[in-house]
Amino acid sequence: MIAYNLFIGFKRLACPDEWIKHTIGTFRWKMIQVVGRIVKHSRSVFLKIASGVEKLKIYMGIRRKVYELSLAFD
Repeated sequence: MIAYNLFIGFKRLACPDEWIKHTIGTFRWKMIQVVGRIVKHSRSVFLKIASGVEKLKIYMGIRRKVYELSLAFD
């Protein structure tokens, strides 16, 4: 129950508005089950995603919102 409530909170606070209606399975299929690779090069870490620019923009938007939320609780 706690995991479900955390997922609902994450979805409502950090994800795009059109993703609020997605179930856990749909969310996992669209966001987590994406082929990618973490690459370390020149003391930098990169995430290479085998997906389009649209999905990258969604990832970056979620990351930005999560960061902004973390500042609110600082």
